[in-house]
Amino acid sequence: MLKRMLMLLSVLAVGACANVPKNPLTRDQIADLAIDRIELEMPDASQIRWEGGRTAYAKSIGCEPAEKEKFELERYIRRAPGECDYDEVIERPEAWAYVTDTVRMEFQNALNETIVPAFNGDRSVVARVTLRRLAVIGGGTALLFGGNDFVVADLEILDPESEVPVAEYPEIVVSGPPAGGIGGAIVSELTRDVKLHRLASYLAYRIRGWLKEPGDDQPA
Repeated sequence: MLKRMLMLLSVLAVGACANVPKNPLTRDQIADLAIDRIELEMPDASQIRWEGGRTAYAKSIGCEPAEKEKFELERYIRRAPGECDYDEVIERPEAWAYVTDTVRMEFQNALNETIVPAFNGDRSVVARVTLRRLAVIGGGTALLFGGNDFVVADLEILDPESEVPVAEYPEIVVSGPPAGGIGGAIVSELTRDVKLHRLASYLAYRIRGWLKEPGDDQPA
């Protein structure tokens, strides 16, 4: 419970106002880049809050939450149909692995599709993207606390042989639209199946935009 509350506080506190470093590359150096591959580093599962992820895992094995049947000690006791114990299923290691694997797939695909084709020069480099924290909030959290979907990541553009960085953008903060109040909660719930994909796309476009703009053209 404490871990979830701390993660929730980070959802509410994070913003998109982090300092943006200048791209150290010149226009000619950018034009010469060829991104051969993107290496995606994942955070510990405790740094991923995707409220619909474990529910999606449960549904993938045919386990649906039952209607709330009983109110006891200020919480609802849920019973899933048949032999399925929904509350137990979503706490399985397999459920957390499903969340991590799905997040990895969504972000890897978005980064590959958005960034790699945009850089086809003669100098081969590797882009390493390290996800630090991620939150995709559900309708209940949006209703009670508001907040935004967000991801925090680091970018390194590396020489493939020496692995020396030629450009770095630490602490990239990308957030989705605010989701407070009843209206925000409804929108959050209606769009829950695309929220993770949308967040991955936001990050990919942020990285591509930063890399495409020479430092001299970026505001101080």
